Amino acid sequence: PRAILEGDRDDSLNPGDRPVSYGASVLMTHDDLSDGANVVQKGYSVGGVSQFKLQVDHELGHPSCVIAGQRARIYRAEPDVDVADGTWHDIACTRTRDRLTISVDGVERAWVHVPPGLTIANSEPLRVGGKGPNKGNDQFAGLIDNVFMTIS
Repeated sequence: PRAILEGDRDDSLNPGDRPVSYGASVLMTHDDLSDGANVVQKGYSVGGVSQFKLQVDHELGHPSCVIAGQRARIYRAEPDVDVADGTWHDIACTRTRDRLTISVDGVERAWVHVPPGLTIANSEPLRVGGKGPNKGNDQFAGLIDNVFMTIS
C-alpha cells in the first residue's frame, strides 16, 4: 500500500533563486527504511525540471536535503545522523544564496555549497510522502507531521 499527499500546481511555491526553508517532523524505525523515502518534494532532479526535497534514504536512516537546478546537477546535504530510531525528529532544509543546510532537532548537521544563480522552478505540485502515485515512488513508510515551507 502507498499514499501521498499531492497539491494542485502552484507556481508560487517555486523559490527560483530566493532563499527557501522546508521540512517536516518524522517518526520512523529501521524497518521503515528503503532506498528512497521522500518526505516532501517539488519537482524532479532529472530531465531539466529542477527540484527541492527532503528524504530519508539508505539503511543508515540518514536524512538529506536535496536541490537540483535545470542543468540536472544535484546538491545534497546529508549528515551522519540516524533519524530512524522510533522517536520524532524535526528536520529542516534551508537554502540561502550559496548554501544548502540541513538541521535535525534544531541543530545544524551538514551543509553543501550551492551556486548563487541556481534556480528551482517547475510545474510539478508539492508532494508529501513520495514522488508520485505510481510504483517505485520512493514511498515514505513512517509518520510525517508539521510539513512547512517558507520562501524569503
